[in-house]
Amino acid sequence: MIRNRGSYLLFLIPGAVLLLAVVVVPFVMNIGISLTKWSGAGDPQWIGLDNYQRLLGDGTFWASFRHNVGIVVAMAVLPTMAGLVIAAA
Repeated sequence: MIRNRGSYLLFLIPGAVLLLAVVVVPFVMNIGISLTKWSGAGDPQWIGLDNYQRLLGDGTFWASFRHNVGIVVAMAVLPTMAGLVIAAA
């Protein structure tokens, strides 16, 4: 019995299409929109990296970034470490 070695690729097509539609396309569109000045209506104006320069100089962004890092540590790292310690004991 001879099997077609490439037939398994057919099973990857639905997952690849969903990945493209749900992750890749919105990610690329988000990057494109982040390089413009746009209120959501009308035509966007290209401003390049100005949004990112403004973001890096914003104190509110850095405060929220620190809070998010704290939440990741509190909700992901600490419980994982506690679970590993308990499992090792």
